[in-house]
Amino acid sequence: MLISWDNSTIHGTVKTWYKNTQLESQKEYSRNKKNGEHIAFYENGSIMFVEDYENDLIIKASYFKKDNSIPISEIINGNGNATIFDKNGIFLKKITYKDGKTLNE
Repeated sequence: MLISWDNSTIHGTVKTWYKNTQLESQKEYSRNKKNGEHIAFYENGSIMFVEDYENDLIIKASYFKKDNSIPISEIINGNGNATIFDKNGIFLKKITYKDGKTLNE
């Protein structure tokens, strides 16, 4: 795991890797708040999701099944659904967002 710190806050890029050295995620933070692009990958390297945050609120996002480039669910203007899979592509849950915040988590 790589975490960028500034004055005791997470500020900058945070990265995680799978044991096989494949990049698992890359996320941008500003003073402990999600800001910017968050990308997660399946263990085989295909994209799991791409999310865009502003001041800890999700603005837009696309979620993908393993090895598929067409989104299975999306968030637009802070509203929509996130379909979450594990690292192998097995469905875990669906999360509904309204105005950038979760409704069911």
